[in-house]
Amino acid sequence: ERDQEIIVERYKSGDLPPVDFQFEEMSLGTEKKSKSLIMRMSRSNLSQNRDKQNLFQKRRKLLKHIENCQLEIIKGIKEMRALQLMVQTYTETPNFGDARKFQQELDIVYQKVHKLEQDLTVLTRD
Repeated sequence: ERDQEIIVERYKSGDLPPVDFQFEEMSLGTEKKSKSLIMRMSRSNLSQNRDKQNLFQKRRKLLKHIENCQLEIIKGIKEMRALQLMVQTYTETPNFGDARKFQQELDIVYQKVHKLEQDLTVLTRD
């Protein structure tokens, strides 16, 4: 049963099976204009169905992107805490070295996390 779930998850695409088209039998004497009109209408119906099918896939990609942003934010926060501890330790014990190098790294990570949080806010609006 676990194998079945893995296979289904791997191969599901979110695409709906194509819709069956109903064609009308036309007599040989019918004008070309009516045939081209029918073809244009069937093409527009097909493109509308594809747009509807793609909404599910777009939603899946969006949710996956949101999840990745959340994971990156969590990693960044952990990294910020560790760097804050390093800065504090190096400030309290100057014998270890200069705390400014860690402060610079902390600033970079803070900016990265802040940008990810802004991106996540934009993504969750959609």
